[in-house]
Amino acid sequence: NPQHRYWLGFHLIPQMGAVRILQLKQYFGSLEGAWRASDSDLRQASLPQNALQAVLQQRKTIDLDKAWQRIQDLGITFMTLDDADYPADLRVIPDPPPVLYVQGQLTEADSLALAIVERGAQRAMAAM
Repeated sequence: NPQHRYWLGFHLIPQMGAVRILQLKQYFGSLEGAWRASDSDLRQASLPQNALQAVLQQRKTIDLDKAWQRIQDLGITFMTLDDADYPADLRVIPDPPPVLYVQGQLTEADSLALAIVERGAQRAMAAM
């Protein structure tokens, strides 16, 4: 999915949580549109100032191709709220995670599984 790179890019920005990522997606029609938007267009998207500044700075430094290749090299399955295979039970919770990094495969039995992952895991990905 060509959109996955843009989901990944925004997810690597610590100030961009689920609500803000979905806000940009709705405003621009796609996360690719948001990533490629001009600085002035991004300013119109009603992001809080700290998130706006983070996006303006970090999208200049995040190499989407390199980050995506790292995901592929690690054998990680990357899924987003837009993907049909995103877990249905997770999709309906308030503010579900916008992306999932899956090592291995999800099975039907995993629908009852629970995982707790620290936000620091996202920062580790950003160091790629």
